[in-house]
Amino acid sequence: MKERIGYVDAMRAFAIISVVVAHLNYFSFDNCNSIFDQCITAFFMPLFFFISGMFAKNEISIKLLSKRTYQLILPFCTMGCIMCWHHGLPLSELFCTFHHAGYWFLLALYWMHILYMFTQIVASSFSERNKLIAELGTTVVVWIGLNIVLGFHILPTAVEHIFCVRHLVKLFPFFFFGKYYMQYGQMMKGNVREIMVAISIIGFCVMLFMEHYYQVSFNMYLRILYGILGVIGILQVFTNLSKRVVENRVVTYIGQHTLEIYLLHYFFLPSKEVVLQYPYSFTCRMLKLGGG
Repeated sequence: MKERIGYVDAMRAFAIISVVVAHLNYFSFDNCNSIFDQCITAFFMPLFFFISGMFAKNEISIKLLSKRTYQLILPFCTMGCIMCWHHGLPLSELFCTFHHAGYWFLLALYWMHILYMFTQIVASSFSERNKLIAELGTTVVVWIGLNIVLGFHILPTAVEHIFCVRHLVKLFPFFFFGKYYMQYGQMMKGNVREIMVAISIIGFCVMLFMEHYYQVSFNMYLRILYGILGVIGILQVFTNLSKRVVENRVVTYIGQHTLEIYLLHYFFLPSKEVVLQYPYSFTCRMLKLGGG
């Protein structure tokens, strides 16, 4: 059995709870412009890709590719088809749209692992001395290539959606940030680390303030910066939480079952119509109990 890292499970739990809350705000309460919603949407999906990058394996094999296909593509196709059937949507909604019937995360993460494997294949052809430079160089080139494909609309829109190009451009930096943090993050200690964290938290708060109070609309690259600042702040919070909090059984359980929660939570979100009717139904019941 793999040894669990307490603060990582806690971050996973925090991220999936943020996802569910954000989807409740959007799908049920139509409340997407509150400062709370803007705060969590800035970091919750980047945080998942950051955590995935932390545990990306430096392995190139058909076995690993098969494992990723089983872990990500099988639930994507299975639950995606059920979702389309449940809502009476065509299968093209699952494969050829931006949101992929709500399950875009699984497909985007799968392609992310494919790209990561490609960087490892390139880096493995270099000597051990130059391997890191080759890997970093390949990573940058791949991200620039994705930006070119997206910016110049090289692929047809449907194909672009199948390969999750826009999602990859936005989330690629977080995956590799997680990978390099896990490898080299512990080298940054003392005042340098504290100053970096302080700047990140202040920067995130400033951008959140600008977005909410001044309706500043950030472009994609500034939103990537926004997310990175948020992830650094969250990482600092969870690595410094007491062991008692981080290894709480409920938190650990949620952190270990984020995939199941993500796959199933859509089916339990109340519709806006139900939410709007509930206060009226509740008021009527209270009046009956009160004899009104």
